[in-house]
Amino acid sequence: MEALKGTVTEQNLNTALSGESRAHLKYQWYAKKARDQGLVEVSEIFEETSRNESEHAEIWFRYLAGDNDTQGNVEDAIKGEHHEWESMYRQFAEDAKREGFLYLAGLFERVASIEKAHEERYQKYADALENKTLLTSDSEETKWICLNCGYILTAKEPPAECPVCQEERGYFKKM
Repeated sequence: MEALKGTVTEQNLNTALSGESRAHLKYQWYAKKARDQGLVEVSEIFEETSRNESEHAEIWFRYLAGDNDTQGNVEDAIKGEHHEWESMYRQFAEDAKREGFLYLAGLFERVASIEKAHEERYQKYADALENKTLLTSDSEETKWICLNCGYILTAKEPPAECPVCQEERGYFKKM
């Protein structure tokens, strides 16, 4: 929403999104710990609350991000991943080294390399979406796999529908 730009309400939405997202993850971790300790009922409460927090985060995210199509979302992901590996984690590693936390500095650097790989992966999909090559190939020998049921076929492009599970062609991925 353009009208929100620079307002206190925009800041509040960002704070709410951050808090709800963090609570969602935290409760997922707490649920796992409770389940590991055999406390299934407590685990389920954490899981339920985690789902609630995720829904709250999504509400705030929609107001902040708008309603992009997949191409726009992939491009946004590229920017975010680039920032993380190029700037954020690099600075975090420098700070940790300066403060004597060498293990954490190394961890920040290793995670930065993962974020760079994420950027490259998203770029591949951005290019394929832009060039309309995600679900087509130049070769009749291309192998495709249905991500739902595992059906594999060799063709220039996947069928409109999986002949095994009937999921739409968007469930197919080049192997």
